[in-house]
Amino acid sequence: MKLAVLRRLGDDWRSLADILGTTSHQQRQFEAKDDPGREMWRWLEDRDRLDELPAALRQIERPDLASLMSGGDDSLFRATLDFSAMIDERTDEFVGRRMLMRRLGEILDDPGFRSGYVVIHGEPGIGKTALLARLVQQRNLVHHFNSVLIGLTSTERFLTNVCAQLILAYNLPHDRLPEMTSADSSTLLRLLAESARRRRVVVAVDAVDEASGGPAGGNRLLLPPALPPGAFMLLTMRDPDNIPLYVDDRRDLVIDESAAENLSDAREYVDAFLNRHATVMTNQLTSLDMSAAEFTEFVTDRSEGNFMYLRHVLRGVRDRGPRGTDRVALDRLPRGLHAYYAHLERQLGVIDGTAPERQLRILAVLATWPEPLTVQRLASFAGERPHTARAVLRGWAGFLNRIDTRDEPRYALYHASFREFLAGRLDMADVRSQITSAVEDLLP
Repeated sequence: MKLAVLRRLGDDWRSLADILGTTSHQQRQFEAKDDPGREMWRWLEDRDRLDELPAALRQIERPDLASLMSGGDDSLFRATLDFSAMIDERTDEFVGRRMLMRRLGEILDDPGFRSGYVVIHGEPGIGKTALLARLVQQRNLVHHFNSVLIGLTSTERFLTNVCAQLILAYNLPHDRLPEMTSADSSTLLRLLAESARRRRVVVAVDAVDEASGGPAGGNRLLLPPALPPGAFMLLTMRDPDNIPLYVDDRRDLVIDESAAENLSDAREYVDAFLNRHATVMTNQLTSLDMSAAEFTEFVTDRSEGNFMYLRHVLRGVRDRGPRGTDRVALDRLPRGLHAYYAHLERQLGVIDGTAPERQLRILAVLATWPEPLTVQRLASFAGERPHTARAVLRGWAGFLNRIDTRDEPRYALYHASFREFLAGRLDMADVRSQITSAVEDLLP
């Protein structure tokens, strides 16, 4: 709902801000951001004032948005998936990528490219999801994020989510999804054509390689081979050679870890982290006997331009964890993400009496089960006490996603590359067998 309202609000955010009593100074602060409407929403959310929006929207003569806020068009909203928390989290520390953004703009503005696919690809941990999330945030794109870690991989959910978003975002004359929306891509094509008659359409789809396989000779997610004029699909995937994509018109945008622009972005990411956590990181650099410039160059070099590597190492240094707390530990850091995971295992200590091997087996349950798990369910599947599972989750918090729900939080692995490390390190067939036995024990 949030993204649907913000997409359609446009410049009316000013009138809304006036009705809500925000000061001119506060409005200038909203305007200084990439998306003033989103900033105003956050401002209201922080003050528990979102309940004032429906009445305020009616006052500025936007009953359509007031209806959305009050639950109108309910069937369409129920068909959409809310990725706003994930988008906010992935873009919270986003910096750089100006060259990539410019190249993408040049591709989409190319008069010879009237419609088709733009495929962004690169190694795991290079920042493809963060880049796509940033584009969605900046441009209010219709979007879908596949994730094998939370079990979001089906074609049906992709088609219903994207089709419902198109209707809401482009004010299409439909009050519900057409029947058989997810049977094939015909409804998607029709809605893309209707939307593109109003303005250019860009649909962002993350991690196509994590989606369920498509029909023989067809595309994953039933992606259409050809798109209507003015319609574009912006996809991300790892290695495009491993994922067939049968389309008429396609442009590729490669994120190369070793490229000068990527390394420059990585340095900017480290510098921004040092500034964001200036007090603690200044103290840490003093204990490491390193200047900020030396530290930035060192970790960027060891990361080989991989942002997931930097995320883990920087947080480890900041939090004085086992991922780099002194100069000796820092000097032992290997190069590259996969080597880092193997190195981390060698540094593991006992957590709450739980040896490293048992810790990894608990995490392997998250790597195996197709959706996030509560502490109780994780412990049951792993054959451990809830207290032990909870302690391991705390110890590995930097590698996990915590999904807050109405009852209790659920947990999933943060990144697919860590899942692959666990799959290479443990006998996952044994883990699956253990889960099966636990599920059978729970049955009446």
